[in-house]
Amino acid sequence: MVYIRAIGLSKVERAYGKGLQEKFYEAVVPIMETTGLSEVDTVIVSNSFASLLQSQNLLASLLVEDLSLLNVTTLTVENGGAGGLTALHLARSLIKSGESRNVLVVGVEKTTDYNSEYYNAALSQLTNAEFEAIYGANIISQFAIIARAYLERHSVSEELFAEWPVFMHENSLNAKHSQLRFKITVDKVLASDYVSSPLRVLHSPPFGDGAAALLLSGERGEDSLARIEMTAVLNDTMELSLRGDLATLPSVKRLVERLQKKTFPPNQADYIDVLDKYSIAGPLMLETMGIADPGRILYEIKEGKFRPGDKPVINHTGGAKARGHPVGATGVYQVAEAVAAMHGLQGVRGLDYVEKAWILGIGGPGTVAAGAIVKRV
Repeated sequence: MVYIRAIGLSKVERAYGKGLQEKFYEAVVPIMETTGLSEVDTVIVSNSFASLLQSQNLLASLLVEDLSLLNVTTLTVENGGAGGLTALHLARSLIKSGESRNVLVVGVEKTTDYNSEYYNAALSQLTNAEFEAIYGANIISQFAIIARAYLERHSVSEELFAEWPVFMHENSLNAKHSQLRFKITVDKVLASDYVSSPLRVLHSPPFGDGAAALLLSGERGEDSLARIEMTAVLNDTMELSLRGDLATLPSVKRLVERLQKKTFPPNQADYIDVLDKYSIAGPLMLETMGIADPGRILYEIKEGKFRPGDKPVINHTGGAKARGHPVGATGVYQVAEAVAAMHGLQGVRGLDYVEKAWILGIGGPGTVAAGAIVKRV
C-alpha cells in the first residue's frame, strides 16, 4: 500500500514578490517541520508553464537544491490541470514497483508576473497548437463550446448556471489558503462581463501562484494520515471537432469506470473534489460520476446540498474557481486538501466524518483525466 505521511499547503495568491523557488519552499516547510525529508529518495514536481513563463527546464532538479537533497531521483511532470494527479499516479507506481520508498510530490505554478495576453497564450498550449490554437482557439473558448452544448441540451438557464461559482465562493471560506475567500451572488455573476459566451468573468478561475506538497511512503507509520487506494490517468481526443458529443467528457467517464472497478463507486464517497474549470467542468464531472442525473446537479446545489455535514461534501475548499487554479499544482492541492479536511490540518475546516474521498482532475478540455481515491487511516 501507499500512504500519505505529511502534507503542505501554501497560500494561492498573486505573489509578485515570490518566484517558483519561494512558493515551492513554502509548501515543503510543513513537511520538513513534521516528518523531515531525510528518507526521501524521489522528488516529483508537477508544473505546466515554467518552460515558457520562467524559461526554466530541469525544474525538479533546480527546486530540490534548496532542500539540500542530493543523489535523489528528480522528475518533472506536465499534464495540464491533471498534472498534479498524474504526478501522484507516477509516485504511487514507483513505490508499488519497489523502485522508490519515500516520494515527495510537489505541484508548483507561477503565473501572475505576466499580462493576460501572455498568460492566455500559455493556456492555448493546452489545445492542439497546429489545428486549433493557430486559428485563435484557446482553452476558454473550448469550454464555452462545451458549456453551450450542456446548457442547451438540459435547458439550464444562465441564472442556474451561476449557482456553481456562488457555491465555490461559499466553500472558499473553509480554507485559509484559498485565493478568493469571499461570497458572491447570482446577480454578481450575471453582471460580470462575458469572456466567451456563455462563460463570464466570474465563471473563470483567477490567475494565481501556488504550491502544494505530499510526502508518500510505502510503509505505514504512526504519522500516516491517509492511504491511496487507487490512481489512474486516461486520455481522450484533444480536438473538440473530433468528439462525437460536446456535452460530455468521455475521458472522465472511462476514468470513473476504471477507478470504481477496484474500489467503490463515487456515490459512496464522503468527500469529492473535482477540477471545475470555467464552471462547466464541475457539473459535468459530477454528473458523469453519478452524483446527480444529467442536467440536475445545479438544481441540487441550489437546494443547499453537498455542504459540510452532507455526504458527499463537494469541493470543500472552493475549487479552481475560488481556491484558485495554479495549473500544475492544482491536483496536489486537491489531494492535500482532502487529507487536511479529514484531520483538520493547516487551516482547512475539519470534517471528522470524512473517511473516503474521490478526487478527479482534467487537463485541457477533458483531453486527459486523472483521479485518485484516498482513505483516512
